[in-house]
Amino acid sequence: MIRVSTTTRRSTLDASLLCGVLLCAMVGVALDGCGGASATKTVTGSVSYQHKPVTSGLVNFLPEHGRPLGGPISPDGTYSVKLPAGKYKVRVDAPGELPAGYKEGDPTPPRIVPEKYANYSSSGLAATIEEQGSSQQVDFNLQ
Repeated sequence: MIRVSTTTRRSTLDASLLCGVLLCAMVGVALDGCGGASATKTVTGSVSYQHKPVTSGLVNFLPEHGRPLGGPISPDGTYSVKLPAGKYKVRVDAPGELPAGYKEGDPTPPRIVPEKYANYSSSGLAATIEEQGSSQQVDFNLQ
């Protein structure tokens, strides 16, 4: 018969407990990410051109580092997107809606907003999404 002292059993138990705590901590960091940089907030707002709602199109946000994020403009002129905190260049792309029966080669309808707003470099639009809070409103009143 092999005798195991209480000290050996306690050391084994302490080591097992320590490994469990470390494993939980590593899983928590992996799920949460480093520094919470991936946390997003809901950004909502309205888009208007010459004081009238823009009723279709896209709003895109280009961060200083990373890929663009964005979403559609609703028929009431509002949008809602999830964005991490940071500084963004913004573009609003709202081409004219194609009429029923439109065929390739037909004249395209006029844009809802001028094309300059469809490019990050010429739109002149920017937004800063703050870290505090779970939502933020950013409206774009285009002229």
